[in-house]
Amino acid sequence: LAINDLDDEDPVITSSATATAIDENSGAGQVIYTAAATDNVGVASYSLAGTDAGAFSINSSTGAVTLTADPDAETKSSYSFDVVASDAAGNTSSQTVSLAINDLDDEDPVITSSAT
Repeated sequence: LAINDLDDEDPVITSSATATAIDENSGAGQVIYTAAATDNVGVASYSLAGTDAGAFSINSSTGAVTLTADPDAETKSSYSFDVVASDAAGNTSSQTVSLAINDLDDEDPVITSSAT
């Protein structure tokens, strides 16, 4: 009688729970975080979930997370999303990641002296 060892272990996410803060108005389409996980048979794919997941896209193979819009600290100063790692057997694990947006001085100066 042969007993097959099935993959019944969840992947382990090894990347940080905090993405490096980025400056506001730094542009859309930039990679702001890269998910990483280990598994005894290999991680099959990455996906996103959670509160602000709609503001990001993820490369399901590499785990690279991209911000889809230009960040603006006055509109939203931080984001929270869940990275989900899945293996070929359907086992999953997730980790909540936070991203802060640095508020820069992006207002034009106001001249307060008189014109004469």
